[in-house]
Amino acid sequence: MWWYPSCKCHKVVVLDFGAYYCNSCVKHIFQVTPRFKVKIEVSDGDSTSVFILFDSAMSYELSNGEIVCFLCCSI
Repeated sequence: MWWYPSCKCHKVVVLDFGAYYCNSCVKHIFQVTPRFKVKIEVSDGDSTSVFILFDSAMSYELSNGEIVCFLCCSI
């Protein structure tokens, strides 16, 4: 799992003199939200693929139980 600090616009922010700066919003912000991505490796026995889910998609999938079901069925 990997994460980054983000603005409310979901873009990455950079540390700038004690505050964070959002290049997308073109302003300094003082509260950031951690965003994350999860890599899931899927294999069908012949080949393997890696899928990357970002926090909004992962939250949606977990709330619907789809990822949990998928992981249980793939064992």
